Amino acid sequence: MTIDHDSFARRTVLSAALGASFAIAAGPAAAGVLPSTEAANLTLAADFCASWAKGKVDVEQMVATYFHPDCIVRVMDSAMTAHGHGGTKAMLYGWLEGKRRFDLKVIDSRALGPLVIQTREDVTYSPGAAPHVDKIACVFVIADGKIKEWSDYFR
Repeated sequence: MTIDHDSFARRTVLSAALGASFAIAAGPAAAGVLPSTEAANLTLAADFCASWAKGKVDVEQMVATYFHPDCIVRVMDSAMTAHGHGGTKAMLYGWLEGKRRFDLKVIDSRALGPLVIQTREDVTYSPGAAPHVDKIACVFVIADGKIKEWSDYFR
């Protein structure tokens, strides 16, 4: 498993992309017509988020289905990142320890080329504890029909 820290430059670029994409008010997407790749990217991101709510998560299947072999996953701008399938699997297995479950509820989702930008409410269910809700801004970068980068930012 390879893990390293986020760079300030990457966070700045992704934050700018997030803000810019939500500011887009004209063009084909505003009219409800998306290029096929953007529509496919939205579907991939939505399916990935929905897969968390289906009960027991099969990490091996999830990574194989949704993640690019060279993926980078960062779930907090100040946290470590996971690289590749091995690092992503290790991160996901860590989240699921202690029978924790998650529900990633997509509030809004936009596509701009290879970017999918979401606002979500992520609910964490831990045994013996009340559900915990985090408000999330998320950026996915899609390449070859798979998630190449996944970055979450707590709002």
